[in-house]
Amino acid sequence: MAVSTISRRAVLAQFAAATAALSASGVRAADLQTVAVASALQDDIAPLLYGISSGIFAKLGLDVQLQPVNNGAAAAAAVLGGSLQLAKSGTMAIIIAHNRGLPLTIVWPAAISTTAAPMCGLVVSRTGGIASGKDCNGKTFTGASLQDLNQLAAMAWVDANGGDSKTMKFLEITSSATIPALESGRIDGATVLNPTLQIALRTPSIKLLANPFDTISKHFCSSTWFTTRDYIEKNPDIVRRFVTGLQQATRYEYAHPTEMGKVLAPFLKQDEATLATFPRTTDGLTLDTADYQPVIELAVRYGTIPKSFPAKDVVTALGGG
Repeated sequence: MAVSTISRRAVLAQFAAATAALSASGVRAADLQTVAVASALQDDIAPLLYGISSGIFAKLGLDVQLQPVNNGAAAAAAVLGGSLQLAKSGTMAIIIAHNRGLPLTIVWPAAISTTAAPMCGLVVSRTGGIASGKDCNGKTFTGASLQDLNQLAAMAWVDANGGDSKTMKFLEITSSATIPALESGRIDGATVLNPTLQIALRTPSIKLLANPFDTISKHFCSSTWFTTRDYIEKNPDIVRRFVTGLQQATRYEYAHPTEMGKVLAPFLKQDEATLATFPRTTDGLTLDTADYQPVIELAVRYGTIPKSFPAKDVVTALGGG
């Protein structure tokens, strides 16, 4: 999997910070277990980045190496192929993989969608004439991947607000290209996550139509960390330490939200000061299988999977510390 020039700079910056943290803690790099992980360019990666740069993972005996990917499907393919040990993706990608019999299992939550702290928005052009679900009929929208959580959330909101999602068209466009595509008229609307959502909200030509995730549930896990069942069976202690590191870093994030701009800036290629002003995405502190069930039911509703199943079937709880 190729790492872009921008991402190489981010990885080098994280490596330098982690090396400094290692030196300060007295842990030798040679003693660490390498764990290759991946994520798309979204701000729910903040706990991982802080865990790397602060030395939290190193103190737990892990050399966590991050590679960016465009979407959850790419992350799942890399984990299944063995080039990565763990990855973060939208929860929908893992639900679909499980339905297809692929041996992926969820180990820890990433972003938790809540009504109180929205991290997703359905955005449209101010001049496009879209003010309701009915206005979306026949329009072209986008998400990071076709049939992903973002697309199905948009469809659910449109159907719940007077429109017919069956008439809509969806394109697969990367997060970085979404705002230009809206401004140029290539698309009529998009479901976007932080930080793209916050950037869109500060773009004069774009307006927020709704928080489509609320149509799914007032509280659910929208993105998640996962691995293969084979890897977790052979390396339960490594996965447990990885989860412990995420949990410790997330606690720090909750206590110091504005500091996350510093670790996110090089990875997201955004200004640190601007990121510090963005509302933080709520990252998970505990693993609750009930947070995954709404995504399963949404997938069934829109025919992405044929039937429902208990969320516990796709979750392996090893616990953090």
